[in-house]
Amino acid sequence: MDIGSAKPNQQERDEVPHHLLDLVGAEESFSVGKYQDALEATLKTLHAEDKLPIIDCGTPMYLQAFLSGILDAPDPDPDLRQELESRPNQQLMDDLRQRDPAAAERLHLNDRKRLVRALEYAIQTGEAISGRQRHFDRVRDDYRIILTGPLWAGETLRPRINLRIQRMLDAGLVAEVERIQKGEGFSQSAAAAIGYRQILDYLDGKLSLEEAIEKIQNRTWNLARKQLMWFKRHQAMKWIHVADEAELRRAAVFLSGEVLDAWRPDDHGLPLGLERP
Repeated sequence: MDIGSAKPNQQERDEVPHHLLDLVGAEESFSVGKYQDALEATLKTLHAEDKLPIIDCGTPMYLQAFLSGILDAPDPDPDLRQELESRPNQQLMDDLRQRDPAAAERLHLNDRKRLVRALEYAIQTGEAISGRQRHFDRVRDDYRIILTGPLWAGETLRPRINLRIQRMLDAGLVAEVERIQKGEGFSQSAAAAIGYRQILDYLDGKLSLEEAIEKIQNRTWNLARKQLMWFKRHQAMKWIHVADEAELRRAAVFLSGEVLDAWRPDDHGLPLGLERP
């Protein structure tokens, strides 16, 4: 899954060492817990080598696991999960409102996956998942962390998204999906990934290519908006407002200076410091 995941190409990997790529195949299941274990091991190795790790992340759930830890929850109950997944969204929402009003207020009616998970947690534990998730507002203090990223204006961001999708298609996204499908196949979660799901539907004759592209564009745009909402709630986030590639390059130079300033051992001997507002 190289093209559809926008994985760094070989030239980029040669210029800057990358880690935690190609951990699993498209046919394998993967979890945030497994990712967290691999990340922590990699960070320890890099620190032992006196190297500065930069975590490039666009998926809030995985970054949240690093910043605040993973929610301690019981293992899924297959029978309960199957029963919940058989319910319509409105029934799930109505039940969740009775058990966890705060979670019901936060979740969208069409966010079926999280509705099921929140209700499953409430039924299994007798507790509200919204109460347990408050610890996510805390940031770990065993590392000094700088949170930063480019902030594109909406009128600039959406065309960039569409251009990126077109470049993926030009690079052979359809052929990549077809190759994987004919080979080891996709796991359930991999097949649901934006870009791959729509191209699979195109290959299965459920969508025209034009319809698949439009769905990829819309789903990616909606995801980008949700990601921005999540990142914006972190007060420690340092946003760099950019309007074009030239500004982005200048921002990178500026940020590299800030990072180098922070790359000094503190009183505890930790080389990467936590900056708070």
